[in-house]
Amino acid sequence: RTELLAHVHDSILVQYPINHIPDMVKAIRGMKLHLEPLLSIHGRSFTIETDLKIGFNWGEMKDIPLDNSLEKNIRSYLHEYK
Repeated sequence: RTELLAHVHDSILVQYPINHIPDMVKAIRGMKLHLEPLLSIHGRSFTIETDLKIGFNWGEMKDIPLDNSLEKNIRSYLHEYK
């Protein structure tokens, strides 16, 4: 259900049906898992964290924490938007 709209430099733009929030959360967590591999250089290990913004258009994007409250935060955003 995830539709890739654009991939530019360090961002990925996708769209997802808003009536499938649990599936959306699963897709976001899967993307995060693949976008944050453990990297090592000169004996030091680290990850480069990703961030998430959601919105109905680019002008109204809102930062959403990628934490255990992801689904709740998405639902809250959608409720505020209506």
